Order: sequence, then structure tokens, then C-alpha cells
Amino acid sequence: MATMPETECNLRRNLHEIAGQLRLSAAVVEFLDCYYADFDFAGGSDASPEELVGAAIQHFRLGEQRSLRQPVLALYTPDFDRHGWHSPHTVIDVVTDDMPFLVDSITMLVYRRGLAIHRLLHPLLGAERGPDGGLQRITPHGGQGSRTESWIHLEIDRIGDGGEVEELQQEIAGVLADVRSAVEDGAAIQQNMRAAAAELAADAEEAAYLSWIAANNFVFLGGAEYFVAAGEQRLTRARDSGLGILRHSDHPRFGRSLAAIPGEVAELGRDPSPLILVKADARSSVHRPAYLDFIGVKRLDGSGRIVGLRAFVGLYTAHVYHVSATDIPLLRQKVAAVRQEIGFVARSHRDKTLLNVLETYPRDELIEIAHADLVRIARGIVALHEREQVRVFMRDDRWGRYVSVIAYMPRDRFDTTIRKRRWQRNGWTTSS
Repeated sequence: MATMPETECNLRRNLHEIAGQLRLSAAVVEFLDCYYADFDFAGGSDASPEELVGAAIQHFRLGEQRSLRQPVLALYTPDFDRHGWHSPHTVIDVVTDDMPFLVDSITMLVYRRGLAIHRLLHPLLGAERGPDGGLQRITPHGGQGSRTESWIHLEIDRIGDGGEVEELQQEIAGVLADVRSAVEDGAAIQQNMRAAAAELAADAEEAAYLSWIAANNFVFLGGAEYFVAAGEQRLTRARDSGLGILRHSDHPRFGRSLAAIPGEVAELGRDPSPLILVKADARSSVHRPAYLDFIGVKRLDGSGRIVGLRAFVGLYTAHVYHVSATDIPLLRQKVAAVRQEIGFVARSHRDKTLLNVLETYPRDELIEIAHADLVRIARGIVALHEREQVRVFMRDDRWGRYVSVIAYMPRDRFDTTIRKRRWQRNGWTTSS
């Protein structure tokens, strides 16, 4: 039977001694045991037992009262006279129902503001609450008769500006609301994607792509439906059709969900494909800070006219970036079409080089790029394998919002000095 390391055993004993000195109730002592059940005392040894107890007590007080489905949140810089403990850092405490993406979403917001995280705790606790939301008992995660809650504690760079604290608190509250909306509606959005695939049965490859996406290859964060009203030539959002982060048309970041595509039906009709695969013009507030992927599925009447659109936003999962392009519907067709047009002898050295170029091409780009652009760029990259030189390949986003740039430089000419100099010259930042 494994024994607890002596250092950890001593620290836990110290927590109980401090709890006794403070004459904490049995409920708080029980909470301390559950709160620090999985805490890495060796890795977190820079915190004194007094600090650990003080932080836990403040978190307990925050979570003593919580309405059903409503998170509670506090930001404060610990001061001994006010909070019973001291820290040079600002604290973020959250208590909410457990669900995916919580920690990822909060930490990416903190990092986006240029703040460092000095300590992170995320105990999953079983909470028994009364009808009014009052905390009656804390049990270990999975305790019988309890609901699992996420108790998230972060210590970040000190924020001295009260306005900045308030602004960050509002942003975190917004992120928590986005996470809840996305998680609660995720299954419904996924089902709508399957329904869209069924409607595209005649377009077999596009339907297969949507079915493949719906099979856990996409993190569904939002969806909505649009229709073309009689006598109109613009898409209008259907009332109460919004799901996930598109639930509310007045959302401060995602309310203008058609910002990713043009609203004019005539412009949509210029592309014969029933699918619209582009990047939205807003970064995700959930899971990871990438630009949202937008999937639009046109709805046509019997004569082929556009009468509506199913819109989905989310993020492709990691699997999409690691599986072979020839195993993904639509992409396999795109790869085959490029190889056929370029026309290298099958299985020749150049054909194998071309296939490698397409397989290793940035996956987001491969999903979105038009056939003509991909032929042009792929042919140019193959040529670089035969004659090393610096080349830059560019393409316009199909709706004129972005320009994608891929730069190639011979390996022996590219080093850290060049990388930093080029990025700094453009006012960008780099990370190792």
C-alpha cells in the first residue's frame, strides 16, 4: 500500500493545525480535505500552509451560496486584514457546474491579456445544496447524492487597477456563459449537422464530409439557421434558431454571426458548392483562441435556388490535423483533382513529392482553399524541391477578408536570428 511522502504528510498536518487554531467548523475542515485532496504539495511548496488555508477559506465562502446553473466568481488581491491571508498576486476564484473547456477557456483569456499564471487549482468536488442554493455538504468528486462542481482557483500577476479588475471579471463571466451555452447545446448542434448531411444526399462527397465532421471531428460551439424571405435577396436569421454561442443575436462578440459570409444570395450563388468552408472573423472564447471555423450549408429549393442556410461555428478537433487528407471526405477529392490537373506520372518521384506537399499542407488552408489556388501553390512548392530558393505564396480569402501567406526558405539559410528579425520588423511577437 502506497504511503504519503513525509513532506506532504507534514503539510497536511499543518493545515489541520491551522484550522484548529482558527477554530474552523467541521464543514470547513472537511472542505479543506476535499479541496486539497489531489494538490501537489511538493510542486506547490512555495505556498505556506497559512496561505493555502486562507485561499481555501475565501473560496469556500464564495461557494457557500450558488443558484442552480449560475456560476459565482470573485477577483481580488489578498490582503490579510480583509481576506485573512496575503499574496503578491491577484486571485480568480470560480465555482460552477463541472463541464468541459472551463479551465482552457479561462486560462486563454488570462494569457491573452498578457498575464502570467502562478498557481492553478481545479478540484472537482461533490456539492450537496439546498433548494435555495446554500451549500450543505462537500464530498469527494462523485459522492452519492451530490452534483459535481468545478472549483477553480488561479493566482495571476497582480492587477492594481480597479477598472482592469472589473473588466477582467466581466470577461470571465462572459466566457463562463459561452462555455455553458456551447456545452448545453452541443448535442443539438451536432444533430443539426447530421440533418444537414441528410439533406445533401445528392451531393455525396459533401454529405460524407458533414457526416465525418459530425462524428466527433468538430467541437460544435454554435449554430443558427437563416432563410430568404419572399421577395428578398438577403439571408435573415430565423427567430429562436440560435444555439451555443450563437444563442443570442445581440451577443457582443458573436451576435453578427453572418460576418463570416456575405448576406447577399446572389453572391453566395456564384460558388456552385453547397458548402461554405471559411474562417469566421472572430476568435473563439471557448477551448482554444483560434479563429472560429465556419461551415455553411446552403438550402436549395427544387429549382436549385438558395432559400436558406444552416450555419455552424466551432473548431476542428486535433484528429483532423493528424489523419491523412486522403482519408477525409472532400479533401481526398480535392487532392485527387489537383494531382490529375498537374498531371505528373502516377507514383513517379514528382507525383510522390506533390502528394507529400498536399498531405503536409496546413490543414486549415487545405480545407478552405479553392482548387485553382491550390494547383498554383502546390506546383510552385514542388518546384522548390528541385531548386531551392526563397518563395512566398499568397491567396485571398474567398470573401476578401484575409490574405494567407506561406513563405519558404532553404533550411540552411533560416535560423533564429532571421526569424526574430523578420517578425520584429513587422511588429509581431514570436514564441518558442
